[in-house]
Amino acid sequence: MVGLLWHVLCSERASECAVGKVIIMSTSANVPLGDAPREFSREPLSDREVNLQIGYLLADIRESLGAMSNAIQVLENARRSYEERILQLTERTTRTECALPGLRDAVDRHTSDLNGLGKVAHTANTLVRIALAILAAIAGPALIYLYHHVTIIPK
Repeated sequence: MVGLLWHVLCSERASECAVGKVIIMSTSANVPLGDAPREFSREPLSDREVNLQIGYLLADIRESLGAMSNAIQVLENARRSYEERILQLTERTTRTECALPGLRDAVDRHTSDLNGLGKVAHTANTLVRIALAILAAIAGPALIYLYHHVTIIPK
């Protein structure tokens, strides 16, 4: 590839290679003046055309490198952001994993407490029903007895 590029950039009639001229060219972003770039063909190019083609190629390369540099910066920023998010998620996951055994113990303890309270509530409900049944059984005969044996004298 380098040999092919060297062959394209070097002029047979010039005593020096065009690559040497590229090294000393200005680094400004101006496009070289002259004709618009033309497609490479097998016809021999003049030194001016070679220099123009090289100038256009350099401008295209500079533009592409600038765009790639910007894209690389954007990707680096995105990578840093994602690395930070991954680190935060890893820390949160680690904290959650550490807290899970304690939470499981608390859930088991509360489940047994609620089951015990459920049994107490069931026992209390049963005792209230028994007390109401006894009261209902005694209330009827007691009221009848009081009705027949007790007289209320108004004052």
